[in-house]
Amino acid sequence: MRRLSLIFALIVTISSPTAAETPPDILRLALDSVGISIEDIGFRPQGYWNRFPLNIPYKLTSFDALFAEPLKLYDYSKTMANAVERYLEPKCLDTSSTSLYHLTYNLGVDRRLGGFRNYSANLIPLGDTINPLEKAIDALFLLDGKPPVYYAFGNKSEWPDYHAKVKEFASKLSPQSERILAFALQNLADIIRWRRLAFRNCNSATMQKVFDNRDLPSNQSDGTVYYPEIDDLARDVDWQSLHYAALKGAALVEMIADSLIFYGGVPENLSFELMTPFGRIAFLGAGSLKGAKEKTYDTDHTLIVIDFGNSAKFTGACGATSKISNPVSLFIDLGGDDTYESLSENPSMGAGLLGVGILLDVAGNDRYSGKDFS
Repeated sequence: MRRLSLIFALIVTISSPTAAETPPDILRLALDSVGISIEDIGFRPQGYWNRFPLNIPYKLTSFDALFAEPLKLYDYSKTMANAVERYLEPKCLDTSSTSLYHLTYNLGVDRRLGGFRNYSANLIPLGDTINPLEKAIDALFLLDGKPPVYYAFGNKSEWPDYHAKVKEFASKLSPQSERILAFALQNLADIIRWRRLAFRNCNSATMQKVFDNRDLPSNQSDGTVYYPEIDDLARDVDWQSLHYAALKGAALVEMIADSLIFYGGVPENLSFELMTPFGRIAFLGAGSLKGAKEKTYDTDHTLIVIDFGNSAKFTGACGATSKISNPVSLFIDLGGDDTYESLSENPSMGAGLLGVGILLDVAGNDRYSGKDFS
């Protein structure tokens, strides 16, 4: 028996390939045949090259290295694909509320800036407080330098009058739902603060010129028009602060959506709207748009919209910055078969022009129709 075992082992050993028998490197063989090495592939710009654009603004941090080593494009792309596979896996989506945050970092911020740490979005927890929704809305007005309470002749003024409206709405919510909505508004104020920091060194007139520009898609392919204000603005932006605001927004919308689905949100047929200095707040309970004309809701100049299940047509910005005074716009759709439609050239459907814009569509059979800035 031992002799048979030894013979069988010898046969297996002889018939099995050795570790040294690796497949040939076809690319290297092909290059060798024409006298080129793998190290020769790629471009390494030299200062003495005639007419070569050596000083190119707005390049990704990876461009020069990949231009010099194009075979690394596979590795570069694979790491992005790995992030998508990991954070969009059902198990990950079902057990955490950070997928959109990590995707925003891995596919956007890290590729744009490099070296930006993403340990946490550092969302601000809601403390123990009475009337949390009212206090969170007050914080938005204070951020714009508007006191929530005014006094005249020693008496409290009846203006602004939104407090009674907020209290009435909050009285119809569960304590958990009120805290979730207050948490959202509290962190929106923080996102606005970081967006403000990003543009603190920028000229407001220059910002307005850049924001109003709608010609880029038609004239930049052949360099027909030069807009110096774009270069001026890009030079003065604090990109780290702007990207930090975006990361906070990505983390916030997913956490709010998951929390409202788990704990419940606004009761059916109940809605709340309030204009703040940074845009309109709108919480739309399922069925609350029944009385609207053809169930159409305009989302221009909105700070945050949460739709709890209406089947409607949403027109306008839909989670996009529609004005300079509307620096952040979030739209969370928790259900319903909706149509998102923008007929103008203005930003829409998640476009964060000079700010942060996010549209998170959780459920529903929905249609989108937008233009260049969508």
